[in-house]
Amino acid sequence: MWLFVLALLAAAAALGGSSLLTWTAYLQERPGGGYTLVRHTGAEASPALVPLALVCLAAIAAVVALAGWLRRVLGALLVAAGLGAAWIGVFAGRGAAGAGAQVLSSQQYQAQLRDSALTGVLGRGLVVLAALLVIGAGVLLVLRASAMPRLGSSYQTPGAARAARRASADPDRELWNALSEGHDPTVGER
Repeated sequence: MWLFVLALLAAAAALGGSSLLTWTAYLQERPGGGYTLVRHTGAEASPALVPLALVCLAAIAAVVALAGWLRRVLGALLVAAGLGAAWIGVFAGRGAAGAGAQVLSSQQYQAQLRDSALTGVLGRGLVVLAALLVIGAGVLLVLRASAMPRLGSSYQTPGAARAARRASADPDRELWNALSEGHDPTVGER
C-alpha cells in the first residue's frame, strides 16, 4: 500500500511542478518594432496536467475506501490516465514552439530561448516520469489489490457490520466484535 501511495504522491507532485515550468518559448514581433519573448507554461500547453495531478490524489483516497474488483477497475483507470499523461509529455504543445520563432543575433534572446527550451525538456520529462509512476501504481493495484489493506469493520455502516458479523461463524470473532461494539460478551445469552 505504501508503495502505491508514494508513487501517486510523487506523480502528483511531478505533474503539478511540470505545469508551472515553461514548456515553449518563441520570439514574437511587436507592432512598434522589436521582439518579445513569449513563454507558455505546462498548464498553458496542456490544461490537463493539474486535473491529472488531482486524479492521482483522489486515487489514493479511493483505494483506501474500495475493495475487491473495484480496486482493479481503479487500477485500470490509472493505467489509462498514465498513458494519457505520457502522450501529453511527448506530444502536447509541440506546435507552439515554432510559431514565430526568428533567428536573431541578439545573444540575450538566444540565451532566454535556450533556457526556456531546457526547462521545456525538464517539464516534459517530469510528465513522462509521472506517467510511468501512475502506470506502475495502476499495474500494482490490478495485480495486488486483494493483498492491500482496506478499511476495517469499525469504518463500515452499522448494517454492513451486522451482516459481516452474521457471515462469520467463528465464536472467537463474535466475542471480539461484541467487545468492539462496547458490549460485554460474557453477560447475557450467547
